[in-house]
Order: sequence, then C-alpha cells, then structure tokens
Amino acid sequence: MGGAALAVGCSRPPAGPSHGALPASPAASAEVAPPPQFSAEQWASVVHVAHDLFPRSEAGGRFLVASDVELPLGELVVFANQAYDRFAERLAILSHLHPRSPTPLYLASGVEKLLAVEKRFGLPSSDLPARSFFFRGGFYAQVPLVAVPAQDVAGTRWLLAHEIAHLALTRVVPEPPDLVNEGLAEVLAGWMHFGPEIELREVRSVHSQFEWRLRRAVEQHNIPPLRHLFALDYWAFRAEQNEFLHYALGWHLVRFLLEDADPAVRGRFDLYLEALRAGQSGWDAFECVYDAPLVEDLWRRELARPLAWSPIFGEWWQTNGGFRSAVRGHASAALLHADRVPSEGPFELSFQVDVPVTELPADTGIGFVLAHQSPKDFHLLSLQDRGREVVLYHARSGREQRRHPRRASNDSSAARITLRIEADGSVLLQVDGDQTAGFGPVKGVHGGQVGLMLERHSLERDSASEIHFRGIRATVP
Repeated sequence: MGGAALAVGCSRPPAGPSHGALPASPAASAEVAPPPQFSAEQWASVVHVAHDLFPRSEAGGRFLVASDVELPLGELVVFANQAYDRFAERLAILSHLHPRSPTPLYLASGVEKLLAVEKRFGLPSSDLPARSFFFRGGFYAQVPLVAVPAQDVAGTRWLLAHEIAHLALTRVVPEPPDLVNEGLAEVLAGWMHFGPEIELREVRSVHSQFEWRLRRAVEQHNIPPLRHLFALDYWAFRAEQNEFLHYALGWHLVRFLLEDADPAVRGRFDLYLEALRAGQSGWDAFECVYDAPLVEDLWRRELARPLAWSPIFGEWWQTNGGFRSAVRGHASAALLHADRVPSEGPFELSFQVDVPVTELPADTGIGFVLAHQSPKDFHLLSLQDRGREVVLYHARSGREQRRHPRRASNDSSAARITLRIEADGSVLLQVDGDQTAGFGPVKGVHGGQVGLMLERHSLERDSASEIHFRGIRATVP
C-alpha cells in the first residue's frame, strides 16, 4: 500500500497485508474476492426469516433485496453487488473479511416495518422516547443487515449504496468514527450515483444539499474544530437540531482527504484506516497520519472556496476544477460569482466545456448571466442551436433583445467560451479566442455580477442536459 510513512512517535499499525483505501489501480489491490458461493440452506434461511414482513424479494451474488412495496428488485440486486464489489476493491478487502453468508437488504414502506425488522432479529429497539433524531433505519453490523425506507428508484439506489459502504468499511475497520463512517458512505454513494460503468477514480463525489449546508455554516462561522467533531458521540453527531451539518462536514472531510492533491494530504487515507484498524481513536489516528494543524487549515480553506459562487436557480454541483449542472425539460440553471464587475474598464469571464460547441445538444444553450444591481434583474447571453446562434435576452421580462448568427470558429476540440465586457458596456462572446458575436452597450453590467448559465428548450421530461463547466477564470485584462 502506497502513501507516506506514519509520523514519528505514532503507534504504527501492525505489519501485514494492506487494508487501505483507493489503491492506485485495481491491479494494485490486495486479493480480489471471488463471487460468493453460498449454500442453498444459507439462502433459504435469509429468504424465509422475514418473508411475512417483506413478501417481494430477489436474491443474487452477496445480497437478498426484499420489500413490501413495488420496486425493480432484480435491478437493485445487481446494483447492490456492483456497489459492494467496487467499494471492496477500492478498500482492498481481503477475502476472509467478507461476510460469510448472504446479507439481507430490506426496503420498508414505513417506520413500523423497520422496527419489526429489529424485533425479528433480536436487535435493540430504536423506538426510544427521547431520540435526538428521527429514526430512518440503517446498517446493523451485528447481523449484518440493512433496513431502510423504500423511496423512488434513484433514492433507493443512493440509500443502498450508502449503507453498503458501511458494510464494506466495517469489514476493514470494525468500529470507525462516525465522522469518517458517514462521510465515506456519502462519498462512495456519490461515486456510484454516476453509474458503475464510470471509473470511480475519475469522478469526484458531489452532494449539492451538503454543499449548500456547508456554505451556510461557513458564512455563520459555525465550523467546529476537527478534534471536537471526532469526539461527538452517536446521538450528538446525528441530532436533528444540527440540520445534518455533521454529516456534511464528514462528507467534505473524507472527500478532501481522498481527493486533494496537496502532498500533505494525498495518499495518506489508506494509512489512516490502518491506524484506525490498529485501535487508535479517530482523532488520534488523524494526528498520527497527518500534520493535523496544517491539514485542518487546508481543509478549512477548501470549505470556504465555493463561497465565491452562489446559485440563483437550478441545480449545481461542485466538481474537480469547476461546476456541473443538469436541467430537465424546459428549464434553466444559473450560478453567480460573488465579486462584482469593476465599475469601469474591461472584464472577462471564461469557462471550458468538454466537447466542441457543434456537438452540444440542439435544444441546449450555454453561456453567461449578466446580473445588475438587483439579482432579479439580469440578462442571459446564450450560445444556442449547436453553437450556430448567440442570443441576448432579458430574463425578468422574458423578452429576447438581440440574436446574431455565430461567425465561424474553431470547433475541432473542446471549447473555451469567453464573455468580455468592454469599458463602454459592450458585450462580446468569444469561442476559442475568435469573436463570435458582439452587442452594443448593455445597461447596468458594470458594478453588477456575472455568472454561468445552462438552459434547455424541450418538453421531454425524461431526458436532461448536463454540462461540466471547468477551467473557470475571471480576469481584468
């Protein structure tokens, strides 16, 4: 297992096979577990133990998926196995650590069924009079099993990936700290959200709800020290009054430790899991493996970085080097930069997309927001119709103001699209350095704000347009 050596004076993990996280490639993993060969008796015992509670079930691989509501259980069995196998590969779980019998995954219609599962398996009841958070089921390591509320297919897949991540991690670290246990489960669920056909190491995890919760916490100066977060007990970590802040912080911390390129961070998470496995507490292991003051400072800076941008409508996710947005049907999404355009002189904002503009969907427009003093008063400058037209229109009134055919440009590669605001308020749009269209002075752009925009003109609700805005630069020429 790669990574830097443990800090001097730390209690080192015992020598032996690697149990680390995210090896450099699948080939670098420890032993890859073969498909399980459970006996008919093992399957029968799992299928029948709660059949009266969950009459619908499908089984295969490592899992039984059972429910009392209509869901595509066969697809969910396949997904559950894909999730576990990929998580186990990245966590380098040795064969002898895998569960030795099928794991049931129960998808319940309500809380009563979740409590019935606990009673059926002799688990302590979660029906307590003074809970600090609402009971939602989860992963029960004692059995092991998963029991969660059934949702739509997308929501159910996310929940299953989250709970299966707990199953995989506890194969490596039997009692992980909540901050890491919940954080890693959300990171892995985010990776699986993109589909198992995408190499996990090529995708940064995203979670828009957590990102905006963290934005509010940073603005309110409400980020506790890491030592405090690691010390939270089970109930304090999950208390409803915190509005999932601790989950969001755990997700962001684990994503940072896995994905940040700084030499003080990169490649050490596997050693951190080794220290936890050796019996150190979450904070002691963190101090052992990392330069704790430096890494906490780097993490806090990373927390504050997205505050430069604010969504004014639509869904946006922070990615590696930019933002990703998706719109469905006839809809738009816009993201504003917090800084204002200088009151005089030229200004540029640019971004890059991963495909030539001529290959963008015909019903999709990409471009810029030009907001004035009021955030409700803004223009949209959009490159539309596979890059053949540039449209400037006033969003509040819905009136199209100007439309130009786009002049020829270099479309042979991924495009850099640039908005240039001149000293007199004229607006230019450039693609790969070529001036595509220019518009006369637009009132109110100086002293206002600019941002990114994605729009879609379609009545098909079952499909969506998704664009990755990367390499974003704002400059004063």
